[in-house]
Amino acid sequence: MTREVYIVDVFAERRFGGNPLGVVIHDDEVSDADMMPFARELNFSETTYVRRTPEPDGAFQVRIFTPTEELPFAGHPTLGSAWVIREHLLEVRQDDVWLEMSAGRVPVHFATESDGGEIVWLTAPTIELGSVWSAPDVYATLGIPDASPVEGAPVVLASAGMPILIVPVASLKELRACDLDSRAFRALAFTYVRQRFADTIVYVICAEAREVGHGLAARMFIPQIPRVEDPATGAAAACLGAYLLEHDLVEPDDLLIEQGYEMGRPSLLRLRAGSSDQGFRIQVGGKVRPVLGGQLCF
Repeated sequence: MTREVYIVDVFAERRFGGNPLGVVIHDDEVSDADMMPFARELNFSETTYVRRTPEPDGAFQVRIFTPTEELPFAGHPTLGSAWVIREHLLEVRQDDVWLEMSAGRVPVHFATESDGGEIVWLTAPTIELGSVWSAPDVYATLGIPDASPVEGAPVVLASAGMPILIVPVASLKELRACDLDSRAFRALAFTYVRQRFADTIVYVICAEAREVGHGLAARMFIPQIPRVEDPATGAAAACLGAYLLEHDLVEPDDLLIEQGYEMGRPSLLRLRAGSSDQGFRIQVGGKVRPVLGGQLCF
């Protein structure tokens, strides 16, 4: 049985930007025991496994693995997997695809821009905003101890299936200066979240951008892997949407977010956020660009 594997760049305005993703198509013949080792072999931030045959209602089962764990939801794996499904599994290309994940069912929509480009949009699962952390204490772990907290924009722990600490800073200068001390941050996080401290990741944002027309710049640090950043983080952008609806930092509708510039993988994430009596409605979008296709040899 053929097991196809694809590599795509997600949130990429051009090829070799954005966040790379491996997508494996299978018919249940890839065992659980092989999924994480192959994700480790690719060594991307995430690799997904998509069951070739959809559920009776048309949704495709998707599992997400980092090199060290399985995730219930993540943004760029959702968009990249949906793109591969649409291009390689559907007999008729359609504008809506549904993914069945551990975090629940996630709808994905494909929209054509006025210039003919295509943006892939996900509607995020439930976003939770939690505890407020001490900004000076967090800044100290980021190597910017003299930074002043941003008025009206606290440091907040949020979740979209994984804990994400949203950390506003005042300027691009401070954003660029950040250099997370993983050991110090993990010690601080333990005082807030105890046994979950190892899972907390750090999303630093500022309401200043490098390029005209962009509204916000961000960096994502992964404390459990020292000196490692993520070039584009859709789940964090989704949490940011809920955060911005609660805190008046920037307008959260049709917001363009820069990430990955410090890594040489410039990424652009699009955010739409609103609220109603039913709660937050958060959408995150970006461009997906194909890089490679092949077959697994095991």
